Amino acid sequence: MPGQKYQVVEGTAYPADAEKAVIAILEDARKRKVRITLSYGDTKTGRDWLEEFGVTGTVGRSTGMYKIPILLYNERSVAGGGILVDSIVRIRTALGKQVLYQHPRYHHASLKIGKPWKQIKVGVYADGKPQAGFRTKAAAERYIAFFG
Repeated sequence: MPGQKYQVVEGTAYPADAEKAVIAILEDARKRKVRITLSYGDTKTGRDWLEEFGVTGTVGRSTGMYKIPILLYNERSVAGGGILVDSIVRIRTALGKQVLYQHPRYHHASLKIGKPWKQIKVGVYADGKPQAGFRTKAAAERYIAFFG
């Protein structure tokens, strides 16, 4: 992109100031086709944004002049969204949830199951504020476990 500075590692363009450990893990996952789960957040504080969609898949790269890392739903996918390399606070394997990288001050909001709200039967609260709603307690527990 015009005006953006990149460093190219094994053919993949990463932001110039991207953390070397993050690049190494993403490149290894790309080459080995390992499914990973990314946690995006504030890289100054280490706080997770609690993103749940578009954060699990295999690493690929785009086409074009700058081949940026993208997250593919699975290894057979041909398109995916660009990875926000500058906002990664944790990387885990999708299977087994092994932590491959974690920001030194990584943390996320305290997640608790609480009272229902609106038409939601089971509410999940992040630091006391409504975060997500589910039909069953089991679904709410799976949501909380996802961020484990």
